[in-house]
Amino acid sequence: MNWEAIGAVGEIAGAAVVFATLIYVAKQIQQTNQGAQATVESQMGSWWSSHNREMIHSPEMIEIIEQGFNDMQSLSDADRRRFSWWLASLFYMFDVLYLQYQRGVLTDKSWSVNEMSIVGFLRNRSVSIWWESGFFQASPDFAKHIEMLRKDDKGIDWNWVDIARVFDQV
Repeated sequence: MNWEAIGAVGEIAGAAVVFATLIYVAKQIQQTNQGAQATVESQMGSWWSSHNREMIHSPEMIEIIEQGFNDMQSLSDADRRRFSWWLASLFYMFDVLYLQYQRGVLTDKSWSVNEMSIVGFLRNRSVSIWWESGFFQASPDFAKHIEMLRKDDKGIDWNWVDIARVFDQV
């Protein structure tokens, strides 16, 4: 065997090693992305649980939220502030999730569930007025997305449903 043949065999072997390395790196990146998605999905569940726990442990807050959705005018100034801050914390969570969605970390399926919630909230007159007030300083991309959702939404006004009344039909 001459040196040219040995060189050709070496180049083929080198190319095979580079190819195998690229496959390995691609698998590592895929696993890292899956881990990041799992982390974001878990964090999203924790955020929702935190919001639910807030209501479970504060009957007063349940009343404020319910009243805020149904008749914002009947709330005291202090309760309007609490309702506004509650909405701000909720929309901050949506803003962060939208950023994760844009980065490809949050799946389409997970984002669509949150997006449906956003549309539902924004159909409520009190929430719509709150959004238009500019109280919540959303990231520019999220604000544009919200405005697009509002523009495209042809839904009816959404009212707060008292979860306790769901059981009346049982």
